[in-house]
Amino acid sequence: MFNVTFLHYLGDDGVTAYAMVNYIHTVLLMMFYGIGMALQPIVSYHYGAKLMNRVTALLKIGITTALILGFVIVFAAMLFPTQIIAVFGDNTTEIREMASRGFVQFAIGYLFLGINMVFAEFFQSIEKTRLASLIMLLRSILLFVPALIVLPIVFGANAIWWTFPVAESITALLILYYVKKNPKTISS
Repeated sequence: MFNVTFLHYLGDDGVTAYAMVNYIHTVLLMMFYGIGMALQPIVSYHYGAKLMNRVTALLKIGITTALILGFVIVFAAMLFPTQIIAVFGDNTTEIREMASRGFVQFAIGYLFLGINMVFAEFFQSIEKTRLASLIMLLRSILLFVPALIVLPIVFGANAIWWTFPVAESITALLILYYVKKNPKTISS
């Protein structure tokens, strides 16, 4: 859907710029998956042993790690967008500039992606698979698709880059709201 949207609003250059950002995104996404996947067996073990203080402590470690990584990525994207983009593609100056500007906006989503991935894996680990599935559906389809359609219509073509941050941030806010309203979810 991203490719079709970029093609519609920004043409072939937009698709190429997005491809460059997507190469980076794939690498970074795997880092966040790694945090969540590393957390899952440890939380599951402690949850099964009814060591809830450790389960809560592990969740905090996972969230903290993901937030630190998210901030590092955002700062790197803001300080060195051209250099990062240059690693993943060599195109015309216009495309590199479009990809660099887009990556700075796109990268803001990494502040929230970590929270979402950690909570999805966490909920799966404590046998709350419906919540884990809902998180993944929200961030990848239920919020993502409408954002991809609405943002460029309302704010213009460059708002396509905000689809990822918008879907991830709303998902994270919904998770935090849910956890605040249901604190026993993470400690029971």
